[in-house]
Parts: sequence; C-alpha cells; structure tokens
Amino acid sequence: ANVINAALNDYGEALHYHPGGDNTNFREGRTFQLKHGVYNCQQTLVIPPNQDFVFDGGNALLNDDTGGSDVVRIDSSMNSQFTFGLITTANANSVSLRVKPQNIGPDNYVVYTSCTLRIDAVVGSGNGLVVEAPSGVGVDQSRFEIVEQAVAAGKTGVTLTGAGNINNNQFHIVGHRFTSTGFVIPNTAYDNSFTGNIRSLSGTGIRNIF
Repeated sequence: ANVINAALNDYGEALHYHPGGDNTNFREGRTFQLKHGVYNCQQTLVIPPNQDFVFDGGNALLNDDTGGSDVVRIDSSMNSQFTFGLITTANANSVSLRVKPQNIGPDNYVVYTSCTLRIDAVVGSGNGLVVEAPSGVGVDQSRFEIVEQAVAAGKTGVTLTGAGNINNNQFHIVGHRFTSTGFVIPNTAYDNSFTGNIRSLSGTGIRNIF
C-alpha cells in the first residue's frame, strides 16, 4: 500500500494550497485523477478550495490510518465533481469524508455549492459522510451519494452539522447496512431531500436533532 501524502507528492502542486495567497490558491478548471491502488491515509487528504474542478478517485481504496481524524476533507467548492471508491475507517472517531468549506475560494466566497459527490462505499468503525457548514457559511444546491454504507453500530452514514446553512441539497444512500443510522439531520437544515434503501431492521433511517 501507498502512503497517501507521499503518493500525492508525485503530482507536485496539483493539490497544494497556500491560505491567504493570491488567486492561485485554489484549483480551477482542472482534473485530478488518483492512481489505482491501496492508500494508507496517515494524514487527512485535504482537497483545497476549487472551482470547475474534477477529482476522480476511481476505484482506489483509502484506508484510515489517521488515528481518529477525517480520512478526506473537502474545502470550499463550486461547480465541481468528486468521486471516490472505498473509504474505510479504523477508529471510532474517524470520518470517511467531511465536506467543510472554511477557506476563501471560488469568487472569494467560503461556500460549497453546485457540486456532485459520489462515494462507492464507506465501511468501518467511524462515521461515513459528514457535511459541516460553519457559522455564516452555506452548503447548497449539491448532490451527495453513497452507494454502500456499512459503518459500525451507533455510527451514521450521513451527518449534517454546523451553525451555517445546509439547504436545497440531495442526499442518497443506495444501500444501508447493519445497525447504524442512515441520516442525522439538524433542524437548521432545510429544503433538502433524503432517499435511500434501509436493509437492516435494527438500523435507523433518519434521526432528527432539534
């Protein structure tokens, strides 16, 4: 297996980000393709602010070796597409993938909008997809899809969180297994659609947090 950070160094500046830099501090109009293989993520793979960007994770396997952090984290994004293969979590505190816009990117905004994200499978001891909107930040008009969710009992396939706005999005889980929860939705999220197939009678489809 490869160490994810060493593997990405082969691409030079492809995913390099300088906070507070000029307009080259985010990726625009580029395609990044992760080579096929197994990667041990000793640190979080951070996708920096981007616009009109394509991240093609193919069918690569991303193994969690972070010790309890995010395996992948996506920053501010606009009109971009992200696809991933299998992402595993080895620690109960780990998250397969977190969308969290927090740095200035497209058009000088901190935002995640008009994007599509697809993960073939999230498996393991931690949570699956976490969509986090910090205060004053929006995540909207985007689609999120997990083909297979097989996270541990007591964990969640898709969690929406944060003091910001998460609205007008689509969330879909094709297959939901085991005793985990499909979706956790705070009352600050509105006008979103949630669909999926719940395969386990002992699992929970949707849990609302007030």
